[in-house]
Amino acid sequence: MMAAPQKFMLHVYIATDIAVKVTLTGRPESVDDLIAILREKVKPRLDFEFTLQYEDADFNGQLSCLIDIQELPEKGTLKVVRSESDAGSLASSDTEILPHVPVSERRKTWPDIFPVPTFCYEVEHVLEEGNIAYDRSGKTLKLSRAQKHNILESMASVIHGFKPYPSDRDVEFHRITNTNLRNQFYAELDRHTPQLFALYRQKASHTGKVSEVLRDILRIYDREVEESDEPDITGTPLALVMKVTENTGPVCFNPARTAVVL
Repeated sequence: MMAAPQKFMLHVYIATDIAVKVTLTGRPESVDDLIAILREKVKPRLDFEFTLQYEDADFNGQLSCLIDIQELPEKGTLKVVRSESDAGSLASSDTEILPHVPVSERRKTWPDIFPVPTFCYEVEHVLEEGNIAYDRSGKTLKLSRAQKHNILESMASVIHGFKPYPSDRDVEFHRITNTNLRNQFYAELDRHTPQLFALYRQKASHTGKVSEVLRDILRIYDREVEESDEPDITGTPLALVMKVTENTGPVCFNPARTAVVL
């Protein structure tokens, strides 16, 4: 009588809060074969480099790295662990900067309705479950730091593809609103700069790598302010004198000459 084929039932955590059931009709030849099988079954959710951990019965169920395929239990729990080289590409740091894209290459204009991008599998699943829970009981969803980071990163990638300003002179915009969009932006930036510095200094008072970087930046900024040879003109009245010609438009965004008088 032939022995029944060995069957494996695995509870595989592909993310912190997401597990899938995987059934195998036999023991894979190697750990690499098992990883390839998992990639295929959970495609495309495991499109990154990872290792596997299993609950080791010899150590009261504590996780151990699966190196020998013979250690794979017939029924047990596995955990997908993203490799360090790949995890670094996720940029868990709060200070990650998107790849620089020249303004001239940002062809898309701002849409009337912002297109919400598709997030990673884990976040999409959590958001879907959160919507269901809210519809049923009104309970709001609490996202983890990693989930928030994925949402912000995806949103920023979409936003970064739009033009920050129209590429022309914005003549029509100026004519209708009588507002210089770029100057308005700089004015608002100046107005909010003190609050931004306060937030950065508050962040720098915490512990962590990001806080250390902020402290170094603020230390350099404070030193440059203290050692500046420029006179303090805070509160000094000034006047802006513009020279216009017959060809200058009624809204003088491009005068022939401009002078600042203190």
